[in-house]
Amino acid sequence: MALRQYQEAIRAYVACRTAFQTMAGLITRDAVVTDQRRDDEIRELKDSIRGIQGGQIKIATGRDAAIARLEHRISDLERTTQGGQTTYETPAEVSLALGSAYFRAGDLPSAERESKAAVAVNARLGEAHNNLAALYAMTGRKEQAQDAVKQAEKAGFQVNPRLKSDIQALPKRPS
Repeated sequence: MALRQYQEAIRAYVACRTAFQTMAGLITRDAVVTDQRRDDEIRELKDSIRGIQGGQIKIATGRDAAIARLEHRISDLERTTQGGQTTYETPAEVSLALGSAYFRAGDLPSAERESKAAVAVNARLGEAHNNLAALYAMTGRKEQAQDAVKQAEKAGFQVNPRLKSDIQALPKRPS
């Protein structure tokens, strides 16, 4: 970006996003495998307890202690179970950077898409709201631009006064 090589920057940011998504997929897959193994171990431990209680598995001494150890292990495994599906989103900063590269390369629809993706992940990313305000202003969408400025400022981002005045100067769209 600093070298103004926007197409190369776009390729680099897209590759970054792809790498992140690939890693997230691997993490998710590993979590599924881990959960399956944990469930299998819990099932085997419960079968062992039933076997001990039913007399199919003979223990010379300490039958109750053995069952207590197995139940304790089951309890430990159940506490470490993933509580639902975790999702991994592309970091907002990657989408923000990609949106900026698209913007500088003149691809406004892609810039808007990526800036919206950044805001969807992190609504407190004022710079993304600011970029959307600029995009909306450039495409004559005054109300959306004003809303984006409000969101940017709400997130603590200092919006350029010139952008605000340019937005105010836009004609109101007919209903």
